[in-house]
Amino acid sequence: MKSEYTTEEKELIKLFRKGKLPLASFITSHLFNAVTIDDVWQVTPHGIKIDGVIVSKETLHGVSQEAQKFLEGQLWRQVKRSLQLSANTRMYHKATNIDEIIFGKSMLYCTELMETFIGKISKI
Repeated sequence: MKSEYTTEEKELIKLFRKGKLPLASFITSHLFNAVTIDDVWQVTPHGIKIDGVIVSKETLHGVSQEAQKFLEGQLWRQVKRSLQLSANTRMYHKATNIDEIIFGKSMLYCTELMETFIGKISKI
């Protein structure tokens, strides 16, 4: 267990302990996101480390416009909308147990992580 908590984390823990925040909501919204953008995107003095490989910023400049066009394109909007709809349907309408709620949350989080990753490339 962490020895120090942020103010937000302390407030969430208080709500959980008072019974005002259900366990499933507490877990899926605040503890589930184990992989962050920092895990897949690390800036180093020699470039950017992606998937354990250092890629120079010059190399990424070549794909930055492509990444920007992808995020603005119809394909990404449709895929993102479809994933969000499926995840929300699974969590709020079809879920019969905690596993299905967590799976829906993970779908939403992965979509957000992909968008953040591609967005960082587009801004190089």
